[in-house]
Amino acid sequence: DPVGAIGVHAGAGTWGLLAVGLFAQNELPGIVVKNGLFHGGGFELLGLQAVAIVLTIAWAIMWSTSFFYIVGIILSR
Repeated sequence: DPVGAIGVHAGAGTWGLLAVGLFAQNELPGIVVKNGLFHGGGFELLGLQAVAIVLTIAWAIMWSTSFFYIVGIILSR
């Protein structure tokens, strides 16, 4: 990855999802969210965010594998 796209997109996206589970506050105006781990919310929101990370990775692998498989079939003819 010569331009660092994996570090930027996968790394920062993963950190962004985990940070919500760690630092979310339900007192902030304009949003409805449970408290994160560091604000007394326990592991519930952090666990949900971790599940979201796993599902996002699985979704990306499923669709990219399908796409490259189909492209490989088309280009091999």
